[in-house]
Amino acid sequence: MISTTVTGGRGVDVAFDHVGGELFQAGLDALTKDGRLVICGGHSGEVVPFDIIPFFRAQKSVIGSF
Repeated sequence: MISTTVTGGRGVDVAFDHVGGELFQAGLDALTKDGRLVICGGHSGEVVPFDIIPFFRAQKSVIGSF
């Protein structure tokens, strides 16, 4: 994953997703603790499964926008 390479394994503070689908989970996985994922589209899929436990344990946020 590029965020791991660029940040030395730390992750990113903010990720932006305008595709959705499988990239939604990839965006969440790229975040560091307290990271934020901004989403504004679902062109690749509007319904996405994700594991909520790691999401709230790492205190991540998802922000919907347009």
